[in-house]
Amino acid sequence: GKGVLVFPAQIWNLKANPISRSTICYSSDGGKNWKFGNGVPHRTSECQVVELSDGSLMLTCRNETFQGKRVVYTTKDLGETWQPHPTNTNTLTDPACQASLVTIESKKYGRLMLYSHPNSKPKLRNHMTVHASTDEGLTWNAGLVYDVRECWGYSCIALIDDETIGIIYEPAHVSETNDYHGIGFLRIPLSEVLDAAPARK
Repeated sequence: GKGVLVFPAQIWNLKANPISRSTICYSSDGGKNWKFGNGVPHRTSECQVVELSDGSLMLTCRNETFQGKRVVYTTKDLGETWQPHPTNTNTLTDPACQASLVTIESKKYGRLMLYSHPNSKPKLRNHMTVHASTDEGLTWNAGLVYDVRECWGYSCIALIDDETIGIIYEPAHVSETNDYHGIGFLRIPLSEVLDAAPARK
């Protein structure tokens, strides 16, 4: 809602089933007081939240059951209740890893939702990819692969200017101990993300 501060959060309750669930934390008074929503009914973590055009909130979550697909829910009452999104556990690949989800407004390209993640099988992290959606996450294009190497796979998207995004991520810089380290930053034209492939229906 207007004037409400919202950020993604995680609930852990060792006596609950599932023990880890994604939710939101929000403030209606400028950050003086905060409340937690209820958790989505799925074992999840490392979620991201965006506001949809109808004012509802969409949460995309790391799937801790290794089903290979992202958990996606929406709420119209600040996390009191959650409804599965049409793409829930059937659309976006998720190897059980953090992912970045943002909504941007571009004068040239309009309102876009962007999603960055390792587009790989469960327990593997490679083929870092950024997808675009022009219908608020109902359909996604096949995406632009920006790093094929095995990596930790965490990423974060930001808008640089009206035609460019930036992605900061954990790439595969291999040291003598064969450990992954380092932080990468890429400037990517939105045109390349949008033209990567036709939208999946």
